[in-house]
Amino acid sequence: PILSTIETGMVNLRSFMKKNIYVSFALNLAIFLLMIFAISCELFDFHFMTDGTFLEKPDFSTFKYFTTDSNIFAGIVSGIFAIFELLVICKKKANLPKALFPLKLAGTIGVTLTMLVTVFYLAPKSDFGYFHLFKNANFFLHFFIPTLYLISFLIFERNDEISFKFTFISLIPTFVYVIFYTLNVLLHLENGKTTYDYDLYGFLDGGIGFAFFVLPFMLIFAYGISFVLWKINKNA
Repeated sequence: PILSTIETGMVNLRSFMKKNIYVSFALNLAIFLLMIFAISCELFDFHFMTDGTFLEKPDFSTFKYFTTDSNIFAGIVSGIFAIFELLVICKKKANLPKALFPLKLAGTIGVTLTMLVTVFYLAPKSDFGYFHLFKNANFFLHFFIPTLYLISFLIFERNDEISFKFTFISLIPTFVYVIFYTLNVLLHLENGKTTYDYDLYGFLDGGIGFAFFVLPFMLIFAYGISFVLWKINKNA
């Protein structure tokens, strides 16, 4: 009876994993396509929830925002993930490469940080109303893609392939952006003060001295997200 129970459990587990890869593939493909759509909307100033014009002059300044960069990175990772999942589904490969899972953790960190900062910091202080930052392309970039990413990573891509060290290593994309952001602000001060063109999120509105508090806090906050995501994925 014990062996029979164990064997039944293993069969159910294999069945569950087999179903998961189909759902994960669908989610990753959707994320990749939605990322392409959302970034295209931003580049061409296409508005589908409010009045706007289509095919205006592309504005490549969008790439200086963490929202854009984190979603592009996450979308590319999901696209790669979907390709390998399709190979497994078509039985061209036996398993997914282990390296994909730390990359997915890094992508999840980025878009989760994007969503949380928007929900709890940027949207409440917006002069145009809370939901202004969840319209048009930003509906996908600030909410929908991060939500799909969390669902795929925490429910349908659970595994033990991500070692603890990757909770630090997966922060590299976020760390690089924080360094870029800080240097960009410091190199473009006007009369010793920051400007909106470079302090994009107003993190240093209180003065340059805030950099010694705000930026380390962002990295610590990002690591907290990384650890929680890793823990849930591992133990779910």
